[in-house]
Amino acid sequence: MAQGPDGFAPTILTRMGRQALSLVRFAGGFAILSRDIFRELFTPPFYFRLVVQQVFSIGIQSFLLVAVTGLATGCVMALQFGYGLKKFGGTLYVPNIASLAILREMGPVFTSLLVAGRNQQSFFFLFDDLASPAETGRHASGADRPRLNQNPTERFGNKS
Repeated sequence: MAQGPDGFAPTILTRMGRQALSLVRFAGGFAILSRDIFRELFTPPFYFRLVVQQVFSIGIQSFLLVAVTGLATGCVMALQFGYGLKKFGGTLYVPNIASLAILREMGPVFTSLLVAGRNQQSFFFLFDDLASPAETGRHASGADRPRLNQNPTERFGNKS
């Protein structure tokens, strides 16, 4: 058993105490974060246009990707459930099972992963441009810094 800094093996009470302190630290950090969020929500200036742009960029523009993934997953699940339930005469229940499995379990997981992955890519491009000039070898004039609401095709050029 691993020994503590005092040379003794930690007892069960010591480990429980560490876990309790860790839980209290986490809860305190979450409370401070929540307080800061609510404070900033009601402190001017308000950026409604920027919020609407972000909701559009994150939500609406990700819809096609999420829909195509859901359709492909649903087709594969229906096919696999069909083969499995054919032995028991349960092919009538395949659409219900597949739709419930996607809506309840897999849909939220796939949606969050796809939206996060899509938006992580765009955030990577933004923060790559915000790196220090010493890291990238660029001049520190600031002329190559992106504007907050700049269209990506303006920043990176049209690839087509």
